[in-house]
Amino acid sequence: MKVKYIDLIMAKEALNVVYGSDLDLLVSIDVDKNVNLINKEMEYYITAEKKLVDKYVKKNEDGSVMFDDNGNLVFIDENSANDFVSEHEKLNQKEVELDLISIRPESISEVKIKPALVKNLYFLFDEVKEV
Repeated sequence: MKVKYIDLIMAKEALNVVYGSDLDLLVSIDVDKNVNLINKEMEYYITAEKKLVDKYVKKNEDGSVMFDDNGNLVFIDENSANDFVSEHEKLNQKEVELDLISIRPESISEVKIKPALVKNLYFLFDEVKEV
């Protein structure tokens, strides 16, 4: 299944809710496999993101990343900020191929999860019925 990094990022919180729920054994195995695949792939994302930060963000004397008083990254200059945003968006939109297992929505119907989160799992569902 092809999926964008941004979709994996958005799905993590919802998957954590599902992952921490009591599920049927076979569904639990599928969810566990998906979580492990996604976590492994996110390691590549985090490495690429760190490279962007190293390239475009100012560092403190000790080599740590510099943040302003509001907790935002401090860029080397305005061009660096623009380049970072552009390259970060390209990274977020990058599609990766993962052997994720589709999940039947009814198999996790007992999971208490907010609609705002469950929509981030649609790419994992084998079928989503429109209401």
